Amino acid sequence: MTWNGGSIARVTAKMTDATGEAVQNVFHVRNTGSDTATGGAATAIGQWLESIYSEIEGVLNEDVTFQSFNVLLLETGEALGEFAWPTLTSGGAIGAQLPATDCVLSLMRTGFSKRVGRKYWGPFSVQAQSDGLFDATTVAACQAATLAASTSFVATNGVNLLGVIFNFALGAGVPIVQVATSGLARSQRRRARGIGI
Repeated sequence: MTWNGGSIARVTAKMTDATGEAVQNVFHVRNTGSDTATGGAATAIGQWLESIYSEIEGVLNEDVTFQSFNVLLLETGEALGEFAWPTLTSGGAIGAQLPATDCVLSLMRTGFSKRVGRKYWGPFSVQAQSDGLFDATTVAACQAATLAASTSFVATNGVNLLGVIFNFALGAGVPIVQVATSGLARSQRRRARGIGI
């Protein structure tokens, strides 16, 4: 199977939390280079995901376990497959886990009105929050992860990737032009837990 240059894949990053519940974050990424075979695409996407999650690995609760990620090619509707994380295994913050509803929210704005990506980050340890506010270290880590998800990335195998917001009205991926991360504890109320953008 081939991931065509210019086309978009939906990537679901899968983890489990301290209670064994599934935690998922969905990303959309464009192959900005040439056509890439399955193995090369999986390698590149795995490296891209790790460039994002390495920014927050140290502030995620220690009981968060990185399980796998899967890739769906939006152009063809074909599943590229399910793959193991290349190197990440668990979070690094010691302590009890905050409730699953306590997330850091990052907004990713595009050049289109009402086309904003939302990324809910977590789960974190209780030490990361006080009176409903996350500490500066956690907020900065989530902002860095959001920036990593929205800028160009070149994998070691030469595959070029760019995180995008998938605009369902246009049927296309649109570039992210601004990111902002809030220290206020947020809940993902409109969607099922852990589904993401």
